[in-house]
Amino acid sequence: MKKILIILLVSTLLCFTFSEETTILIPKGSSSKVIAQVLKENKLISSKTVFWLKVKMLGKKPIFYSGLMRIEKGLSTDKVIEQLQDRNRIEFIKVTIPEGYNLFQIDQLLSDKKITQPNEFYEFATNHETFVPLIQSLPYISSLNSIASLEGFIFPDTYFFDFYTPLEQIISTMINNYKQKALPLYQEFLAKNVEVTAVVKYRKNKRGRTYKEVQYVKQPRAPKQDFYKLMTLASIVESEAMADEERPIIASVYLNRLRVHMALGSCPTIEYSRLLQGLPHKERLSLDDLKIDSLYNTYRNYGLTPSPISNPGIKSIKAVLYPAKTNYYYFISKGDGTHHFSKSAAEHNLWQKKLLQ
Repeated sequence: MKKILIILLVSTLLCFTFSEETTILIPKGSSSKVIAQVLKENKLISSKTVFWLKVKMLGKKPIFYSGLMRIEKGLSTDKVIEQLQDRNRIEFIKVTIPEGYNLFQIDQLLSDKKITQPNEFYEFATNHETFVPLIQSLPYISSLNSIASLEGFIFPDTYFFDFYTPLEQIISTMINNYKQKALPLYQEFLAKNVEVTAVVKYRKNKRGRTYKEVQYVKQPRAPKQDFYKLMTLASIVESEAMADEERPIIASVYLNRLRVHMALGSCPTIEYSRLLQGLPHKERLSLDDLKIDSLYNTYRNYGLTPSPISNPGIKSIKAVLYPAKTNYYYFISKGDGTHHFSKSAAEHNLWQKKLLQ
């Protein structure tokens, strides 16, 4: 009996075959003859003529998907035709945008994935005529003319696109994600940030006598920074911070500096200034680099940069909305991803000497 069971098990295993798939690119608008050529080159069919005739025998013109398709090897021509019409076999390209990536980096990422041409994304995202229609419905933006580019509005996340997804649709998907995940943070902040105001009204009773009625009304307290400026600050925090627990502290340092009209002195703004001028990235900035002539140079200019310098994630946005309460005005990298924070220039200079020894 055991021998019979073993024989049946072996027979079942021998009969079971593991399908192997290959990914092919079907050019957009391809005719049956073009698709037959692609299939033949990838050894998925033995005869282009047989494929073409079988497609013609279907009567009505089949809907073949374009882009990257996953097709099993070793199938009959009929099965290959079926799979070419199966939307579930479209191969989507995974794109992960890390927190803090700027438009230059995202452009490189998309072109490396072959989804866009080099510089295509950047040109779209910095051209008012192309990007403004995609953000004109965003709330909390006082003036669209003040928006320099889509920097700050591309939400860092993982996306999936098919090979022929139009560029405008790619960017719309990222902005819609921003609306769904970043905007609610600001809306929640406004809802919590309220003040109670007493409203006095004078009314008359039935006898004609005037009396005073006091109503207490909750109203949103105006934030110290408008939405776009908050996103700009969040982008700087994102570019500086590596340790999550330090984000609210770094935000507090910059807010403290802004309050006393002190230059932010952020190195990432120097790196961004260099990018805008077509200069290469530098791992270590020199004192001469800090003198670069740019509105984004926060060593030479007081206040925030004219626009975001990167695309911040949720943690950096929250850090700016709910910063730590500190008396820190300085911080310096320890070289391990964390920083030492100081209240005075003297203390900062002391730690600078220690850490640079």
